[in-house]
Amino acid sequence: MSALIPLSRVGRLDLLRTLYGRLRTTRDVYRECVEAGGARLGLDALKAAFRAWIEVVDSPRNARQLAAAEGIEVADASLVLLCEREGEELLASDEHLLKVARARGVRGRWLTGALLIAVRRRVLETEEAKGLLTDLVRTGLHVSPEVFAEIYSALDGLESSEGRR
Repeated sequence: MSALIPLSRVGRLDLLRTLYGRLRTTRDVYRECVEAGGARLGLDALKAAFRAWIEVVDSPRNARQLAAAEGIEVADASLVLLCEREGEELLASDEHLLKVARARGVRGRWLTGALLIAVRRRVLETEEAKGLLTDLVRTGLHVSPEVFAEIYSALDGLESSEGRR
């Protein structure tokens, strides 16, 4: 799953714009996020982001084949293929999707990695990042308790290392 949906649910799409500027995604992801969104929490923010700073490009033709072969959604396969073609990093919130991407040589980062980057760049304070992580999990982001604890620990480690500088 794209990182767009979880961040839109908690009202923090702005984090991606701050960290990455303009984003590029595929028409299949757009359909998944907006057209199939129904009355989902964060839908209005997603629509606004697609109008303003998220570029939508045609989905690669072989996305359906990759999706079937790897057991992932077509939208996810289209992202992998786009990143592969353009040499871009994939930001996602699905572990299996990242494994598929990495197997194809695509650099990938899990959404929680973006939180760590945001703290390193001082876009978020440590406590704000912890609150955001908690909100993401509360609204449906699947994170095991062990990974949740590791991320909290890593955030605390960033705070203590920044304090020593």
